[in-house]
Amino acid sequence: MKKTRNKIGHGSESLPTKYNIRQCNYAAGQTGYIEVLSIRNPPKGCGRFIIHSYHRQSDSSTFSEWSKLKFARAAFKRTSGPTIHFARKEYVILAGYVQITDCPSGKEPWFYKM
Repeated sequence: MKKTRNKIGHGSESLPTKYNIRQCNYAAGQTGYIEVLSIRNPPKGCGRFIIHSYHRQSDSSTFSEWSKLKFARAAFKRTSGPTIHFARKEYVILAGYVQITDCPSGKEPWFYKM
């Protein structure tokens, strides 16, 4: 069981994963955190570049997939904090957007499943 490999020591770094993950950007507030992840070895059909947001109040997360790291980083910069539900409407019109997925409490995103 591997742990995520992050340049920055925040966010979901302590979650176990079988993927080689690098955290590229991170921001946090009282309601949760948001991070840009680059996944070196995603499974077929899954994206390499992810914006992952964790929401403390609901103990849930949301992630969006992007075609290139530069697009994920640009979208991250447009997000004022870990409020991806606000950003959802904005993300879908941005360059490089692929899809967004909600993970309710108890359901881990694919990149943190063992």
